[in-house]
Amino acid sequence: MPDVFRTRMPDVFRPRMPGSSAVPSLACRALALLIIAGTLQMTAGTLPAALAQVPLSAVDGETTVRDISFKFVDGKTFEEDALENQIWHKEPGFWDKVMRILPFVSMPEFPFDPVELQKDVSRLRLYYQRNGFLSPSVDYPASQVDTSANKIRILFTIQHGPPLIIQDVGFYDPEGNYAVSGFADALRDDWINFRDDVTLRSGIRYTEFEGIRLQDEILTWLKNSGFTFANVDRDTQVDATANTVDLRFIVDPGPRGYISEIQIEGNESVERNVVLRELPFSVGDRFSAEKLTDGQQELFSLGLFRVAVSDVPEQPRDSTVVVRYQLREANPRNLSAQTGYALDEGANLQGGWTHRNFLGGARTFTASGIVNSGFAARRAAGLEATREFGGSVTIQQPYLFNRKLSGLFTPFYEWQDNPTQQIAYQEAGVRAAIIYTIYNFRTVTLQYSIVRSQPLGDRGIIELPHTGFVMDEDLDIYNRSVVTLSANLGNVDDYIRPTSGFLIRPQLEMGGQLVRMQDDVEYFKSRLELVGYLPITEEFNLTGRLYAGRIWPTGSSRNQAPDDSISGVQTEFRFDRIRFYGGGANDVRGWPNTLLGSKFAYRRVDPTDTLRVDYAFEPNGGLGKLAANVELRTPLPFFGPAWRGAVFVDMGQVFPTAENDSLLFDKERVSSVGFDLRDLRIGVGGGLRYQTLVGYIRLDLAYKVNPTIEDLASPEEIWRLQRLEIDRSDIETNWRDRFRLHLSIGQSF
Repeated sequence: MPDVFRTRMPDVFRPRMPGSSAVPSLACRALALLIIAGTLQMTAGTLPAALAQVPLSAVDGETTVRDISFKFVDGKTFEEDALENQIWHKEPGFWDKVMRILPFVSMPEFPFDPVELQKDVSRLRLYYQRNGFLSPSVDYPASQVDTSANKIRILFTIQHGPPLIIQDVGFYDPEGNYAVSGFADALRDDWINFRDDVTLRSGIRYTEFEGIRLQDEILTWLKNSGFTFANVDRDTQVDATANTVDLRFIVDPGPRGYISEIQIEGNESVERNVVLRELPFSVGDRFSAEKLTDGQQELFSLGLFRVAVSDVPEQPRDSTVVVRYQLREANPRNLSAQTGYALDEGANLQGGWTHRNFLGGARTFTASGIVNSGFAARRAAGLEATREFGGSVTIQQPYLFNRKLSGLFTPFYEWQDNPTQQIAYQEAGVRAAIIYTIYNFRTVTLQYSIVRSQPLGDRGIIELPHTGFVMDEDLDIYNRSVVTLSANLGNVDDYIRPTSGFLIRPQLEMGGQLVRMQDDVEYFKSRLELVGYLPITEEFNLTGRLYAGRIWPTGSSRNQAPDDSISGVQTEFRFDRIRFYGGGANDVRGWPNTLLGSKFAYRRVDPTDTLRVDYAFEPNGGLGKLAANVELRTPLPFFGPAWRGAVFVDMGQVFPTAENDSLLFDKERVSSVGFDLRDLRIGVGGGLRYQTLVGYIRLDLAYKVNPTIEDLASPEEIWRLQRLEIDRSDIETNWRDRFRLHLSIGQSF
């Protein structure tokens, strides 16, 4: 390999950030000033007076950088951000320029140093050389000095020339024979397939990183195939005339190893057998570096260890292998609290206490609580925020006959008041679940819950437009016995902040089918969510989501049409939390949470003062739902890397719609959902994303493209319309009601 790929950056060329104590000598500065002055002289005839060539004395120690840009003669291979990371000079960003005009705020300085400018040229040249360009040319002849402000605009002109292309890839053993001869017949075909795949990399641009990556890829394949002590060396032969590279890999696999001993160090309160059962191998198995790492991840997932390091200690190079795990235990007890805010729901608080080795065996005990206060919520007219609190105790057993199988048992209590849907209840129950972990973040869960629910609260006098008055009556206590099968599948590059890949989230739910109880709700429910992430460039990402769901009420729950009898109200109340709803910050964002689709207005009379009335909307929900979202996530110019922008198109609907909704007392159609794509509601908009330690803070502004009149009018007007007191043409709408603002934390989907 030529020296251009082996050169270590001299200290004099190492980047020095502004404010560093290293100061170039006066001689160096004088020489650099002469160079920069000569360069600027070349452009003197083409610049305006204020930006033209100036005397050498005008470029002094007080000169600062106005901006930095790049001109690419051969086309842009690397983004400007990547190149700016290689140089010492920095330019002011958007917020720096804002601070410049604010009173009593000092803007940070961005000094110009002519010596560092020469070093920046060398740094950029070296960066291109390391990335496969033998003879790049980097200069700054078009840089401009503003004498009135004593600022400089640095413009680097880059001509990288033809790239180095990988021409040939060869594999040999230490004696110079073809590497394939060193593999037994049982493994030879696997090696040939792997070798041919690597050989296909011929024809791509060679970089130092690519050479190292291929070398590591070969070594990883050998170690995963059992060759514990394998070595791989790389020889790079460059033809500077033809701009080609021949790669020769010297492969020494050594003996194929089998595990003879597993050493565990650092476990104090955690039993050795607990550690061993989490490992995907045992004594006598063939060695695999991948399984060694998988065992490390399994141990980390227990939450019992701050450090879990796997390695192969020094030992003879033979077919027996000793592997080692070095552990450092964490405090098994943990107290946590977190708070959040959403525009629709207000402030919330969650907290919990966890013991990760409860009664030994890596068993986890967690006591947790949640409070959704509704404080500072800003909901649409006619809607009120939900208030709830609850607590639970969870015991998790991480090993049920298999390291991939774990179990949960959770008694819980919940109290909720949702004025928008006229729901107020308290309930207690237990949940039991079995979780099968396919890979990290990819699971299949089977859950059974049995719940006793008691309706609460004074509903007052609710006047519905079609049925007269419904007086407050005590609703019956009822049961829910629900079996749920769900999965989180797919493959993405980052399960916390994905940018590439896909996710599949199916769910099946049965109420009152497996275990039938008196006063139970009975239904089948299914839903499927598909999410895809597509990187367009390094900065632009496209995200899409499809959602579909359907409910089939059965048995005594088939009659979903409320009427003026208490039995009709009972059924409607019990299914309020089971039906599908639309709208909100993570769905069709032009509509408030739950308010997409059909809804009815009602008048509520204060029982203590019948002259006091107010009007509100209640969403009907639906027995089916269809939704789709497309979101383009973009960089934000002049903002920092933590900021992102987004533009989106959302569409969706819950069915039946207002024209054939069974909840509007059309009992003949209660079993028909009636999907119709013409009923889809569409919203468009844009937003801001700011990355924090707890996820994205999102601010989205959405616009309703095709709202119904119910989406734009007040609940009082819709009440009068439903009672035929006014005509549809008499209802006044406001264009501002087409807009909806959402503030929330986390990914959109």
